[in-house]
Amino acid sequence: MTYAQPFDRIKIRVAAAVFDGDEIGLIHRNKEGRDQYTLPGGNVEPGEPIT
Repeated sequence: MTYAQPFDRIKIRVAAAVFDGDEIGLIHRNKEGRDQYTLPGGNVEPGEPIT
C-alpha cells in the first residue's frame, strides 16, 4: 500500500468579500435545483504567486 505524503492534498483557496455600501457581492449558482451563494474566489494554481 502506498501512503500519501503529509499535506500533498492541501489546496490553497482565496475569497473576497466585496462590499458596496451595505450590499455584498456574491456568486449565485444553481446546483441540482438548489440555489447556492458563495463569495467570489478560486484556487491558487501550482507555481502561482500568492503575494
